[in-house]
Amino acid sequence: RLTKVGAWALSGPPSSSPRTGLLGDYHAPEDFSLHKLCVLVKLPVDLVSYDVHMGGFCLGKTVGDSRAKVGSLRVALIKRSRGPWPAHGAFDVLALDDQASHWGKLQQIWTKSSRLEKLQCANTVEVIDMQKIAPPDNVSMLFVDIGITERFYHQWQLVLVSNNVDIAANASMAYEIVGFQALSQWRAGDFSPAACPHDHVRDVSDWIYRYVA
Repeated sequence: RLTKVGAWALSGPPSSSPRTGLLGDYHAPEDFSLHKLCVLVKLPVDLVSYDVHMGGFCLGKTVGDSRAKVGSLRVALIKRSRGPWPAHGAFDVLALDDQASHWGKLQQIWTKSSRLEKLQCANTVEVIDMQKIAPPDNVSMLFVDIGITERFYHQWQLVLVSNNVDIAANASMAYEIVGFQALSQWRAGDFSPAACPHDHVRDVSDWIYRYVA
């Protein structure tokens, strides 16, 4: 269901056109349209381990038996101050759909759940290992893309879990999330967003495939 597209770093702010970064390009996968939550929420610098519900997106569904990607979720970590990135620790990026065993379970135990319990609820986990990546000081952004292939409409929640990350006291870090080909979006802290809107053209195409073709 979920396929990692890439993990890159970028020097300077993102632009609408592709730019070469440390390990790749910051651009829209396959030129998808997007819903973008550019809220630049500041991350804690006085804690080494914490969790953040970042918000999320509704994505569409495939037509018929296609395994085509219906959208992508991007999570970007942004360094807003001079100085180095954290040298140790890791950020876990979690994507969870709205099924009972995933977000349905985690939202019920959110306030008392451990890191391991959060990871176990996730559909997919991408790890940004700061020691392994070791980005240079002039890199201002790190991001991961998660591609979605899905037969049904789902709400996708994004969660960031920091694991022993040593952010300097004078540092300023934030995050940004992007939903490429998303149908709707919601902000951090909205654990029960409105139902996903439908793509009626896709619904009709799917009906034709199943009952006419």
